Amino acid sequence: MVDAAAVLAVPASEALLAEIAGLDPDDGAQGVIDALDAAVLREIGTGRYGFRHVLAQQVAYRHIPGPRRIRLHRRAVEVFETHDPAPLVQVAHHTLAAGDHETWLVRVEQAADQAVALGDTGTAATLLRQILNRQEIDDGRRSRAALELARIANSGVDYAATASVLTAVLADHRLPQEVRGEIRLGLGLIMLNLAGDPAGFRELERAVDELGTLPHKAARAMIALALSWSARIAGARLNRAELRKCLINVVPPARRHADLLTTSAGHLTGRLVLEGSFVVDEPRGGR
Repeated sequence: MVDAAAVLAVPASEALLAEIAGLDPDDGAQGVIDALDAAVLREIGTGRYGFRHVLAQQVAYRHIPGPRRIRLHRRAVEVFETHDPAPLVQVAHHTLAAGDHETWLVRVEQAADQAVALGDTGTAATLLRQILNRQEIDDGRRSRAALELARIANSGVDYAATASVLTAVLADHRLPQEVRGEIRLGLGLIMLNLAGDPAGFRELERAVDELGTLPHKAARAMIALALSWSARIAGARLNRAELRKCLINVVPPARRHADLLTTSAGHLTGRLVLEGSFVVDEPRGGR
């Protein structure tokens, strides 16, 4: 029972501990009682049991023989996968601890997707960084993980860790140019919005250039660049034509496609009105 608690590493119910240990309910209950009597485990909340200190859990974990430790992690995966919904973060953790790296990559991607769906961007970012910090992953998986991290990067995730990982990914020139553009867009936004780093403008400019073959995504980068630039003139009264001039000021010359600038200006107008950043005047006709 103590071994099961050490492998789980978090407070767990008597029933879960018994399942992981492979004991029937009566033997599981007695095992918990014995561990409590020996002061190895303690009750944390109502009906949940764990170690008194993290250090005690770590010592107990290190003393589990390797083959038994791996079997317990595999058993944890089997048990958690029967839950609905399955706690995919824990499934991924125990899969990796059991030494199954290939399956872990699948599980950790699923766990990140689940975390994003639940609005837990902090957990999602941690999982995505774990993927990206592994050198042996294929280019497709690296691209997917980096794109997802870039998309949630502006949601208050750990700036320093995320910026470092995205910068390292961008150094990999095997990635398609448009993928680098999307990643760079996320990087530029967090540099400006979370760190106030003016170097973010340069990253957004490069993102516009890299997204040149994807006009709608390039427009998003232009809008992001113009929104960041427009913060300097908050409170001004501008019409759509003047907003188009803002875009011209911040978009690299090679990407100043007339239709794209007009479309971007339209999106920018709506965004600024919703945010209350500007009072937008429409041009008056016939005068």
